[in-house]
Amino acid sequence: MSGHEELSERQRTLMAFIEDYFDVNGRPPTNREIGNGLGIPSTGHVDYHLKALEKKGFISRAQRTSRGIRVLTSLRSVIDEAVTALRGVPIMGSIAAGAPWELANTPDDVLDVNPQTFGSRAFALRV
Repeated sequence: MSGHEELSERQRTLMAFIEDYFDVNGRPPTNREIGNGLGIPSTGHVDYHLKALEKKGFISRAQRTSRGIRVLTSLRSVIDEAVTALRGVPIMGSIAAGAPWELANTPDDVLDVNPQTFGSRAFALRV
């Protein structure tokens, strides 16, 4: 995830709320607004997760400022990078299990796998 530790489901929810709130209101939410928006009655619980987000490099917070949250790494950008990184391996044709066939020059289909597993020059054949 772009050098950042994994986020818990609650932390992803908080990040999404913070980004959406900022988009709508043009300013970051307070701890109480986050709690009200997500149904978390304790501002201490909100603060706990904000500290975790800060430690993981997603936000920074100004001390003694109620709207002091600043997004450093957008959750949306992390998700976009992850989706972009999931490329498939092109399936370049079929081969018989006994006799070889000529390899096609254009993919017939794509096999979804993590490209880091095989590298950028991988391809697949149907048997």
